[in-house]
Amino acid sequence: MAESDYPVLKELETKLKLQWVDVDDVMATQRAIIQVDPAGANLELPRGRRGPKGDPGPAISFQGIITPDSELPSGLNPSNAGQAWINTSTKDLIIWNGDRWFRINDFAGVDADLQQISQWFAQIAADSRLAQEAAARAEFAAEETIQQVTGDFATRNYVDAAAENIKWVKRNLATGEDLNTVVTPGLYAARDYSTALSILNRPDVSNAVDRSAVEVIESDGVAVQQTWYPMGLASKTDMPVMRRRRDNGGNWTAWERINAFTPAKETYIMQSISAAKWEKRALVQDENLDDITKAGVYYAPSYTVANSLVNNPVQLSRSAIDRAKIEVAVTGRNISQIWSTIPAATKAAETVERHRDSTGAWSEWAAYGGSGSRDEDEPATSFETLGLASHGMEGEYVGTRSLLQALSGEESPVWAWWAPAPTSELEMPTHDGSGQTCHPSVLYFPDTWGGWKYWMAHTPYPNFNENHEDPNIAVSDDGINWQVPNGVANPLDDGQGRPNYHNSDTHLAMWGDTMVLTWRTVDRPNGGQNIIYARTSKNGVSWTPKVEVLKVPLGTNESTFVSQSLVKMPTGWRLYGIRSNYAPNRLGYYETSVETLPKTSDWGAAKDCDLGAIPAGRDPWHSEVQRLSADDWAAIISDGKRGSTGVDGDIFLARSTDGVTWDVSPMPLTPRNNGVINSLYKTGFVVSGTGTDRTLDLWVSGYRTDKRTWAIYRTLAEYRGAR
Repeated sequence: MAESDYPVLKELETKLKLQWVDVDDVMATQRAIIQVDPAGANLELPRGRRGPKGDPGPAISFQGIITPDSELPSGLNPSNAGQAWINTSTKDLIIWNGDRWFRINDFAGVDADLQQISQWFAQIAADSRLAQEAAARAEFAAEETIQQVTGDFATRNYVDAAAENIKWVKRNLATGEDLNTVVTPGLYAARDYSTALSILNRPDVSNAVDRSAVEVIESDGVAVQQTWYPMGLASKTDMPVMRRRRDNGGNWTAWERINAFTPAKETYIMQSISAAKWEKRALVQDENLDDITKAGVYYAPSYTVANSLVNNPVQLSRSAIDRAKIEVAVTGRNISQIWSTIPAATKAAETVERHRDSTGAWSEWAAYGGSGSRDEDEPATSFETLGLASHGMEGEYVGTRSLLQALSGEESPVWAWWAPAPTSELEMPTHDGSGQTCHPSVLYFPDTWGGWKYWMAHTPYPNFNENHEDPNIAVSDDGINWQVPNGVANPLDDGQGRPNYHNSDTHLAMWGDTMVLTWRTVDRPNGGQNIIYARTSKNGVSWTPKVEVLKVPLGTNESTFVSQSLVKMPTGWRLYGIRSNYAPNRLGYYETSVETLPKTSDWGAAKDCDLGAIPAGRDPWHSEVQRLSADDWAAIISDGKRGSTGVDGDIFLARSTDGVTWDVSPMPLTPRNNGVINSLYKTGFVVSGTGTDRTLDLWVSGYRTDKRTWAIYRTLAEYRGAR
């Protein structure tokens, strides 16, 4: 082959840029920039032979978040290959490849190349697929450049955009930039408060002006939608997500609040994934929405296309047929589609949703967050039985877990269980008459015990007034409607309104046919002595006098042992709780072999559980631990800001085979519901079923920061991560 026959080759050889990507240094093309002579644009490039297939790489198993790198575990070996963490400070993804650490810089947050997040994982999953896909992309870019482009140069970005028919920009906003001119689809960052404050035509509501990400989408080259995501400090709450639209006449709507969130440790994951939009394309005329089953965002670019789509929501609402964005979330075989119109500025936007279950059956379209249409004789779902509705943040949780599942080789990871955000507080009887209460602990008896199926211990806490914080007992047959059992006089221990004295952290357990109630007394008038007390009952009405279970001397690290769970072992007992005199706090336990109800002198020294890495700036605060069988343990742990008493708390599911080493979900078990419950707290739970059929019935306590009120809410966690 003479060089004169291919005049472009020598130039091409010097202009093809290769980068090294992969854990074992297999070279593959990540991006190619090819400069060509227009005269040679129609020449065909010779093709070299394809190299040998590489060995499969490890599946990626997301382990959680760390700050700083020193929190990465030591002592990993080849069996740990594929375990990955995200550093919340550097935003890097850090993967153990069996021999050494491999780092992907700027993986999470607005600094990441958000379009390539899912591509990275797909490429890392197998060397062979990485090499083949990268080679195919380089070959495709070269062929498109040589055969179709008649300019001086082309980039892979050009080829990708041409193939997807969508241009996606990622850049920082400039000081004083006008959002009315930011109309190209993409993600734009206001990297600090001063920049955000200077932006023209930005949202101007409380807590919205801060470091922010602005997502821009368009449907037909003219109609535009902007979504403003504030990303402030973790101490800020109720940060509003704002949205506005421009119609094809160039008219902008006012900014409208669509959601709110607290920027806790999960925020950077959610925003990165939300912006990535794994699949991103325009729908074509007559396309069937039943076939749109890959997670991502899709566009109906015009009324004509929207109206032609098979299985569109026209039967629910004629006004929903307009230019629209269709977001698709996938959790195993279950799929959710959310259809949001992008109408003229003079029309109201409309959002509807539908879902496909694991059998492949689609629900009818329904108003977003509503219950939808249902035949009178059709049974309600488990969520509807509890009166639960959908919420915007749940879509983020679904999407996050969907991506994590795609990256993981686990069949039933702990983060695959989640519950809808709590919506309505339970009406609880309290001895002080306020109805405000917390610290629920619940036992369930299918065939009743003492005449009732559900028994709950809880402590009233009206407007944070600890003078009324004393153990109460309530019963129910449905877990929703509660009353005081006949013959019981609440509270079961009375601090008698003494200042700075309270009885908190109630817990119920069964010891054969005997119910055991424990609680924690803090007697500040007497030096703040911390004591765990217990009372027992054979029928729930007659209770034995209180006895001391644990009293730790003042001035020791154990003097602040809180939120106890008394667990009966095959031999003896364990007493779990949060050791809150550390930074970060620890989940620990005492152990004894005595078969009677234990007392302080029976316990051995306190031991620590292994919870893995604790997120920076957070502390475990309250917990409830249950031994379900010999090698099956479950716990729900609430956290809070470091050094606080559960402020801005979330709750997390944890599993263990021995009650010592725990696998803690990196994702909260349920989102907060700002405006209803701003901070999640101690949670009682009842476990039903096994494997992926397991459910967790939750009684979540929490408070509203604006009203300083406490309440208990019920929600249901189900497995949402089947592969």
